Amino acid sequence: MNIMQKKGAIEFSITTIIIVIIGVIILAIAIPWLTGTLNKAGGLTDSAFDSALRQLQGEPTRDNPIVLSQDSFTLREGEKAPLVIRYLSDGSPQILTFSTGAGGSWFKFDGTPANVPKDQTYDWRVVLDVPAGTPNGGYFARASIGDKSVPIVINVE
Repeated sequence: MNIMQKKGAIEFSITTIIIVIIGVIILAIAIPWLTGTLNKAGGLTDSAFDSALRQLQGEPTRDNPIVLSQDSFTLREGEKAPLVIRYLSDGSPQILTFSTGAGGSWFKFDGTPANVPKDQTYDWRVVLDVPAGTPNGGYFARASIGDKSVPIVINVE
């Protein structure tokens, strides 16, 4: 009986070794594929924001410290669009907020405050995400930084 138990133990350990080897092979194949897929997805986002940066409507001034890459959007329900908001700092830390209401809650960003020296610019990268199931029509939001704000129009088709 002792010999049979040893034989069973050897077969069990060989099976375990084979399963571990198969698992390592699958991981070796899956990790580069997953990394490549995620890098491509990140590249699409970066290129979208680069395009939005090129669309900035002038440079901010002291009289008009907030400049948008786009102030009007026409999107379908479930669509996303990049938005760059450039701010000319007055020297104090400022936070970007959006008006409450239907359109105001569709803007997603990391919430980082602009903490740059006076007369330096700061760019927020924002994603406008129109929720699925949103009825067609015009929606309005305001991007606010301190006591300054600018309107944003969103047309959902």
